[in-house]
Amino acid sequence: MSDAATAPFALRASDALPAAPKPPGLTAPGSFWPLCVAVVVLPLLAAGGAAWSSWFALKEDIESRLIRTVDLLHENTLRALESQEAYITAVNRFILGWDWDTIAASADLADFLARLRDSAPGTSALGIVSPDGMLLHISSSPFPAQPVDLSGRDYFQAHQGARVDEVEPVVGAAIIGRIRGRRIFPISHARRDREGSPDGGVIWATLDVDAFASFYASIVISPTDEVQLIRHDGRVLVRHPSLPEAPAVDAGAVAERRAVIATAAQTGRAALAYIGAGTAGAITPGAGLPILARPFLSALGLPAMGAERLVATRWLPRYGIAVIYGLQVEQMRHVWARRAAGFTVAAGVVVVLLLALIRLAQIGMQREYAALARARAEAERRLDAEIRLHRTARITALGQVAAGVAHDMNNLIQSVMAASRLIDRRAEQPEKVRSLCVMLQETASRGARIAGRMLEFSRQRPGGAHVPQEGFALSSLFDRLGDLLGDLLGSGIHLTCTAEPGLPPLSADRNEFETVLVNLIVNARDAMPDGGAVRLKAELERRDDGSRRLRVSVTDSGIGMTPEVLGQAGEPFFTTKEAGRGTGLGLSMARQFAEGLGGGLEIDSAPGQGTRVSLWFPVASDTASG
Repeated sequence: MSDAATAPFALRASDALPAAPKPPGLTAPGSFWPLCVAVVVLPLLAAGGAAWSSWFALKEDIESRLIRTVDLLHENTLRALESQEAYITAVNRFILGWDWDTIAASADLADFLARLRDSAPGTSALGIVSPDGMLLHISSSPFPAQPVDLSGRDYFQAHQGARVDEVEPVVGAAIIGRIRGRRIFPISHARRDREGSPDGGVIWATLDVDAFASFYASIVISPTDEVQLIRHDGRVLVRHPSLPEAPAVDAGAVAERRAVIATAAQTGRAALAYIGAGTAGAITPGAGLPILARPFLSALGLPAMGAERLVATRWLPRYGIAVIYGLQVEQMRHVWARRAAGFTVAAGVVVVLLLALIRLAQIGMQREYAALARARAEAERRLDAEIRLHRTARITALGQVAAGVAHDMNNLIQSVMAASRLIDRRAEQPEKVRSLCVMLQETASRGARIAGRMLEFSRQRPGGAHVPQEGFALSSLFDRLGDLLGDLLGSGIHLTCTAEPGLPPLSADRNEFETVLVNLIVNARDAMPDGGAVRLKAELERRDDGSRRLRVSVTDSGIGMTPEVLGQAGEPFFTTKEAGRGTGLGLSMARQFAEGLGGGLEIDSAPGQGTRVSLWFPVASDTASG
């Protein structure tokens, strides 16, 4: 019998299902909260970083533009003042060696000054002041000039007592011109003799403030920006935008301007300073903040963020003046606020989208948990059903095993009954009786072997007990089966047993092989309810590859099998017999026996054409040589 047919049906530990995870509630699982916080915080931090970077980029761009602009103002002012110096030098050469009476009476000098003024754009007037401070010539009025006392003017006083080596010009304070009523500021040089010594007189040129203001208006970055030309003492020469009226002198404002100019004078190039509201004179970054915090806040750009104005200054050391460009930091903050708002809106959109994705993922997980719970319930239901099915199958298998044992025992009983009937009929033939007694002993041995295999299986010995194999001749086995089964098969069944001469012996368990053949012959008989012929034949075949095999076949002339029945024939427990007559183990046992010897089983059948069941075995000599 097949061990597979009688294997116990037991559940393994791995068949058990793991504990089902608890599905989440309607709120986000705890593990989602860090993700939600990160989704909110990280985009906002990124937006803050981008906004802060944008502030630095904007600050750097504005500062760079401011420096370029104040450099342009510096060059324009420098050229204008150098031009006026050139005109003053020309006048000094024209009157070189003249005494002051000659100068005062010279109409040619007055004409020269007028022509020089007309050829000098931006020059309001050219004039000469005597050592006693009286105006002798002025290009903007007819000759002779009306006597005007200018000894109180700051530029005149600055030249009094000048040394030979003091050759720098003096820029005077801005005034309202007496003749034209326009706002002007003068640049002057001391009049010098042939030896280069100053004699107390002054030659000056005035520049139109409105001309400077017009140029400033053309280059400002923003209409609210301020441009100033300031003396070293903090007095304003030119301012854009101009004030409706001259403001009162503010000591704080003057101090602030002086501090800005001092910073520019120290650097020798354009200097930048952020000036806070209400911190007059504060030009250092972080002014108005704690001293220890200023370096740190300056590195972060906070002074610029909280300042009122950004001031760029360029100092003109020869003339003692500075050009200052002031920008309202509020404009920078407005531009930056728009950019920062864009970053914030983008971060908000990203946060909303990510939170929506998290919510969708949460809903998806809830659905998956619910599906897993349903799947687990279904799996548990199936497992419970399989357990019940396995138990039923085990009971069924045990019944089929019992039926198989009964089938084998029934065959043995039939052999015993047949032998006993023959002994009874041939009691007067001692030799025949002794032969039948030997057959009965062998049948009893087969029964004992079946019982031994069952006991062996019940004890579950690993690998089973070794059954010794011996070679035996098929012809002698066929003769015994013919005598044994002749009367057993019935009067309507004719059994023929033939074996080719010279067949090699078969190395197998003789008793088990007899049981297999008896089962096959009984099946052949059952397939011929109206009687017929059963042929048991052994022959030697030679295959295409040159090898040989021993074929033993049982052929009947019965009803045959349909293709459907033929496809299932040989499966354990498959039978077409009515209940109580068959167990479906005969062919499966035959197949197992043949395959255990390295052979196989073949079935040829067709409806109405009978059936041939063939067992083939490799020849021992070919197996050894292979």
